[in-house]
Amino acid sequence: MSEPEPDADGITEWPRPVSQFYVHMFSETLRKMPALAQKHPRPIIKLLDSLLHRSIVLDNQGMDLDEGHDDGGRWRAAIEESNQNIVASTPSLFVSCIRDCIVCAVRDGDSAEEMKILYRRNHSIYRRLELYVYAKFPDRFKKEVELSASWYFGCAYAHHEYYRLLETAFPALPDRARQEILERIEAGYEPAKFEALKQDRGEEWAAGAEKHWKLRLLEPIKHHLDERRKKMREELIKEVGRPRHPAYLLYTEVFSTETDPDPFEGKNADEALEIAQDYEPPESPVHDYDAAEAFRKYVKANPLECSKQAKSLEGTHPRMQHGLFSGLSDAVEKGASIEWSAVLPLARDIAVRLSGGQNPSEEPEPDTPEWYRLQTDALYDPLPPLFLLVENGFKKDALDFGLKREARGVVEELVRVGDAYAEPSDYPDKTGSLNMSLNSLNGVSFHIVYRYAAWCERHG
Repeated sequence: MSEPEPDADGITEWPRPVSQFYVHMFSETLRKMPALAQKHPRPIIKLLDSLLHRSIVLDNQGMDLDEGHDDGGRWRAAIEESNQNIVASTPSLFVSCIRDCIVCAVRDGDSAEEMKILYRRNHSIYRRLELYVYAKFPDRFKKEVELSASWYFGCAYAHHEYYRLLETAFPALPDRARQEILERIEAGYEPAKFEALKQDRGEEWAAGAEKHWKLRLLEPIKHHLDERRKKMREELIKEVGRPRHPAYLLYTEVFSTETDPDPFEGKNADEALEIAQDYEPPESPVHDYDAAEAFRKYVKANPLECSKQAKSLEGTHPRMQHGLFSGLSDAVEKGASIEWSAVLPLARDIAVRLSGGQNPSEEPEPDTPEWYRLQTDALYDPLPPLFLLVENGFKKDALDFGLKREARGVVEELVRVGDAYAEPSDYPDKTGSLNMSLNSLNGVSFHIVYRYAAWCERHG
């Protein structure tokens, strides 16, 4: 790829790379990798490392990657799953997968070679992956934990993983290491940093920021403080207030199934479907995925009851339709029964509505709210799980053959959708030559036709 010409101000703007696959289908494929890594850890982790490294390079064209810059804090706020992560980011998908594979390797035995794969990269996301593993297995990496507790103290890009490391490993650190951390917290900012903040924002603001900084670092070890430092922490809370979300330097307030009550928990099917019907995405689109995921889990646990009322979700937000089809697909794959006579009409209506493709006239500017919402919408598009649900229905013989006519009508519409998404377009996220591959709607529609024919052969 040739370097773009700089603009009038001498700034070179590289085009953002665009994924040429359905993110949902690709993420479903990656979810299966840890099971494969249990038998062949090294080649799988090396492959994922190569893919992660390549995606970071492509996502950061023109940036100083030699210094470890990967802008990971923007697209991956936490190495573990979190409502703060931008789930539609391709590098983020690889981070989740390589994380789970390395955890499997460490849990199952000697992981020295697998950890070397992380050590040889200099991007900050790899350092954070290291810290995540150390926090997960502090007894296996005692020396590394002690060194990391000192090296990454006050490191902004690794704050979240350092916080988790202190949470799990601080009590087991040698006494001198614990005292070093406590003394550095108590001392506050380094003089040069405090002076810079003072010059930029004023002395009062700098002093307040320093107090918040101390509280964030004291929070993960608050149960291991001596009386004097407990009193110091209490005084700081009185002055500036208790820290909210101290594990994050930046936090976007959204519904979270991790910290907030699940809106579907304890509800019957009528109540859950009503919540789904009334769903509206929040104003901030960046991390808006937990509600769809919560609904998917509810449907998976209650497939028959939810499927009976599937038609009630016609016209609701696509993310709730995604949750319905994804949950039903998971349930059918596990052998659960659903009310296909109620699901197929909704499936056909959605396929008819979308058979012309979804091709906006132009892609929004990168990193704008509209761009982030488009990425999240792409991940929670109802079409991929709808295709997979129908395919699973035929594959698992879950469909009653008495619904052959209705099933054929759905298959015909899904083929039209696949054809529409395989047409050339200037908007490559969902169309283009790569959508002729099996990892696409067009490819899965071929699978569905084959499964339908085999289903008819078995029952006809």
